[in-house]
Amino acid sequence: MLAGRAALSTKSSVTSSRATEIEVTLEGNAPNLGRELVNFGLPLPPGFHSDPRNVRVVDATGQEFSAAVRALEPWRIGGREESIRSLLIQFTSDFSRQRTQRIKILFQRRRKNESNFVPVTETLINKDGLDGPRIMALLPAAWLCDSWIVGPQTPASKSGQYRPYDEFVERNFPGSLAYLNSQVYSEWLFDRTTAYYKMFARTGDKKFFEAAYHAAHAAAYGGNAAAPQRGGHTGGAGISGTRFHCDHPAVHAYYQGAHDRRSAEVSSFADVASTKIAKRQALAADFADKRR
Repeated sequence: MLAGRAALSTKSSVTSSRATEIEVTLEGNAPNLGRELVNFGLPLPPGFHSDPRNVRVVDATGQEFSAAVRALEPWRIGGREESIRSLLIQFTSDFSRQRTQRIKILFQRRRKNESNFVPVTETLINKDGLDGPRIMALLPAAWLCDSWIVGPQTPASKSGQYRPYDEFVERNFPGSLAYLNSQVYSEWLFDRTTAYYKMFARTGDKKFFEAAYHAAHAAAYGGNAAAPQRGGHTGGAGISGTRFHCDHPAVHAYYQGAHDRRSAEVSSFADVASTKIAKRQALAADFADKRR
């Protein structure tokens, strides 16, 4: 499996190595906007970039923002730390007159550097995060797919013979939103949050991003902004643990896309829970073998 991932990594690196810039759409997501702190994570393909100092943020006219940029985590394909997996980018812009703006990320030496980073919770509409960030950053589908933020994906525009699947998702998406705040474990279908993130990666569509952002917060914190929820749906601790086993890849994707430290705590907890579940499954299988 690692050999296959390495091969895909090489392919992705070749595909993306020609890119010298990426256009990002910023959309105001709150009333009464003014000078706002923009915060977002920029996922990167394997083998693409290794130095956060070589990242510039410019507006539509080419004027550079004073930006704070740092690596969130590296790629660890084959157990080795390699290139940057995701960057945290923060800068300030005026949204009082123009609620939608387009910027470019250039992979060049930054001239205007901001050294201080602001806690992500200060960039949200509400502290619990359920209503999303004040300024939403939307990335192109092709870039998100190449970045592997939710694993290898193909843009929906290139789905070809599998287009009926995308049409099926579009038809069923509105109905799924009724369960975003559900506290009943069976209504989450375990991987709903991950599915939203994958559809956002494949389409770049704002509606999937909003649903994924909300669902990630609901799954991780249950509306409690102060601490991770660590499994709070009705149904018992075992079922909650199973839910995290399936949901935590989406929470990790949220961490790469927004850098909320609380999501890292949840992802870490989920790793432990997943390990325990795997051990229990192994013990059960061993017991069944002995009975046979």
